[in-house]
Amino acid sequence: MQINRLLVAFSTFALATLVSAAEPAADLPTTMSERGKLLFSDDFAGDAPKAEWGQLKGKWAVVNGALRGSEVETDNHAAVTRNRFDYRNAVFQFSFKLEGCKTASLSLNNQEGHVGRVILTAKDFTVQRDKPNKKTDAKAAKLDTKEAKLGDGQWHTLVVEVVSDRMLAKLDDKTVAFGEHAGLDVDKKDFGFTVSGTSLLVKNVRVWEAAPKKDFDKKKLVALRN
Repeated sequence: MQINRLLVAFSTFALATLVSAAEPAADLPTTMSERGKLLFSDDFAGDAPKAEWGQLKGKWAVVNGALRGSEVETDNHAAVTRNRFDYRNAVFQFSFKLEGCKTASLSLNNQEGHVGRVILTAKDFTVQRDKPNKKTDAKAAKLDTKEAKLGDGQWHTLVVEVVSDRMLAKLDDKTVAFGEHAGLDVDKKDFGFTVSGTSLLVKNVRVWEAAPKKDFDKKKLVALRN
């Protein structure tokens, strides 16, 4: 009888865990923009990445409801996957776990090359305007960096807002990194993830159109960023 009770209890716990994992994450609050039309959503419920995810470099696979990306040494390049559709202003939300990788990023791009990204490491995250391509004289610019314990083996959730020339990343609805650069205010053609090393897990990826909040006051960011 005792064994049966233990088996029932374990089965109930396992079922609850599976149900919880399958449920989409709640939409966390935005700071400087309003969510509009949903442009893309993926909860990685299948056995393999959807066709929309172009696997340009590295190894990408669906594992227990998450997308895992790992660099392949012979590529001599970070692992890269991209999802192509047109947008200009957008809100991105996803959960992630660093599994020993050196760096990972959410990358935004257009027909000329890189636009910007949010870089994730074990100790911090950075909002950056990228160097578009090798031919341009424009340089990459780190706009803001915030310390964060991302190498703790736990899941974290990031909300990234890109509106006009502004990019804001908010970690776990608490820590904010924010920057402004004219190079961000362009039409964009895709977004994706990069991984240097092994490996990154992402899940509950969603992208919305974004519009500026009418009552957004940049001065309030001072309190949020400290």
